[in-house]
Amino acid sequence: LQTVSFPAKAKLEMGSAVFSGCTELAAVDLPEGLTVLPYLTFENCASLTHVGLPKSLESIGDRNGGVFQNCTSLKSIEFPQGLKKIEKYAFLNTGLVRVQIPASVETVAEGAFTQNNALNTVEFESGEMPHTLGMSVFSHCENLETVILRGTIPELPEELFAYSSLKTLYIPASVQKIA
Repeated sequence: LQTVSFPAKAKLEMGSAVFSGCTELAAVDLPEGLTVLPYLTFENCASLTHVGLPKSLESIGDRNGGVFQNCTSLKSIEFPQGLKKIEKYAFLNTGLVRVQIPASVETVAEGAFTQNNALNTVEFESGEMPHTLGMSVFSHCENLETVILRGTIPELPEELFAYSSLKTLYIPASVQKIA
């Protein structure tokens, strides 16, 4: 299995780990109407280089995460503007180089981008929505150099950037606590 596409108006709900371990899967375009990518959907898809996320997507991960865990060929991803949650360990150990978090995102859960050694730059878009960040979101990202936090972020949790190579960090005035 190398490519997956769906009809434009497919009404689809996905179960956990649907494509987990499909090591030759390289490209997926998900249909409009899909709102949640559940636990381990693309885990260990080492050849995955392209994922087209629908505008309707609200959550990457459900109560658990690991959606793109170990997708080491995934270098970039464009998040839809309506995205609300990036759950635990959603992008653990991927090949992402740059991440832009939409203003619509309310929660980036624990370890969401941890162990991404290629990750260099993270930028949060400005917006009214408060962002809640979990512990260790960007920990063990050894080449992470630039992080631009914007919008309302009341607290920076423990180990947020632990074991990274940060050179530039922009902290908005909304931050009231650094754990």
